[in-house]
Amino acid sequence: MKIRTRLTLLLVVATSIIFGVSAFLMVQLLTRNLYATLDKSLVNRVHFLTTTLTEKEHGVSTRPTPLDRPLTLGGTRIIPLVQLVSNQNRVVASFPTGSSTPLLPSTTVSQAARHAVFLNATPKGYSGEYRFLLEPSSLEPNRILVIARPMGADAETIGRLKEFLWLGWLLIMLLAAFAGNILSRKALAPIEHIRQQAESIDAGTENIELEIPNTADEVEALGKTMNALLLRLHKVFSEQ
Repeated sequence: MKIRTRLTLLLVVATSIIFGVSAFLMVQLLTRNLYATLDKSLVNRVHFLTTTLTEKEHGVSTRPTPLDRPLTLGGTRIIPLVQLVSNQNRVVASFPTGSSTPLLPSTTVSQAARHAVFLNATPKGYSGEYRFLLEPSSLEPNRILVIARPMGADAETIGRLKEFLWLGWLLIMLLAAFAGNILSRKALAPIEHIRQQAESIDAGTENIELEIPNTADEVEALGKTMNALLLRLHKVFSEQ
């Protein structure tokens, strides 16, 4: 394999790794920021719903705000899914009202028996991915508040970003290959010039000294070494 080809491949691989790592970190950062914003909204909602649902269970709720009050996130109004369940995952209260089917399996709900849990899952009876917050009720023992909102728009945004990054990665690869070919050709041009001069030397050549490019690097040092070698060989043959 030619040196120029190897240099081009090296540049393509290095560029691909750098772009890939950068894209991965960017997606992770955006996803983390998205979840942080969403989770903060869910936490604020839980503080209200914990009291409302517990009072509703005992029939003493005087809050005028209904359970189906939309979440507002980024200017978008979203109706969340809400359930208050027992530690055995029995639905005590819910919105939409009348739903007695738990949104999540018991094994998942049991994780929130002692502390809040954030997770992504598809609730029973629904399609698509939802962002969940499960938190023990602070007012009623052995109760867990489950609140969820669809991830449709957010998942699509992240999906489109990943597609864009894949296309960008392919474009970067092509540009790196093109640039690598040009740069490697330019970098190896002095060596090729020396090679062509050395190839043209024969027994009838009077001036055997090579024209060395003033590059102030290893190429110039190599040219000077070859000139010294040619002069020594010429001297030996002249003395015979």
